[in-house]
Formats: sequence, C-alpha cells, structure tokens
Amino acid sequence: MSIITWNDNFSVGIRQFDDEYKELIEIINKLYMAMKNGNSKAVMSETLEKLIKHILKHFANEEQLMLRKKYPFYEEHKRDHDEFSHKITEYKKLHQQKILHATQLMRVLRNWIINHICEKDRKYGAYLK
Repeated sequence: MSIITWNDNFSVGIRQFDDEYKELIEIINKLYMAMKNGNSKAVMSETLEKLIKHILKHFANEEQLMLRKKYPFYEEHKRDHDEFSHKITEYKKLHQQKILHATQLMRVLRNWIINHICEKDRKYGAYLK
C-alpha cells in the first residue's frame, strides 16, 4: 500500500526529472508504510537523510536546466526550492530534538508533491523541453 502512486499528473515530460520524482515518491511511500506498521520512529532519520540528499540533487538539476534555457520564472522557482530545503532541514533538527512526528513530515511532503510538482513544476516542462 502506498500513499502516493505515480501517474502522468506528476510528469513534466523530462525523463530525468520524472525519474527523480518517482524516487521521491518511493521515499515518501516507505515512510508511510513505516507509519502504518508503527515503525516510523525507526526510519525517520534515514528518511530525512535520503530526502535531503534527494531534493538537493533534484533542485540543483532543475535549476541548472532552468538557467541554461533562461526559464523566465527561475527566481520564483528557486525561492520555492530554497524555502522547502530550509523547511526540511528544520524538520531534521526537530527530529533530532525528538519533537517531530512522522505525520507532520508526511503532511509537508504530500503538500509539496501536490502543490509544487503538480502545479509549478509542470509549468516549466513544456518550456524546458
């Protein structure tokens, strides 16, 4: 069982980025399964580490292509990336202080998938292709 299933609504039409989204969805689904099994505390550190590494790589890849193709909304998009990176870093600190619940992290990740990837990232797809 998963909380998010890949479908074409997530696709920006750029294979590299679509593959990176699939990896992100896999990370989220593993956390969800751990929550369902009552094992989220055991996988939170690993999830946050993977998540931070993944989003930093993905954001850098997107931003490089946006700059190369002179994407007109680059600054706004980069600002969104920076804010999300900061939020996840703060969540890691909260986890280290033992005050982050998996449901909080899951809510943020689901909102990011829905609001950023499905709306903002899909807008750049046609432009960058």
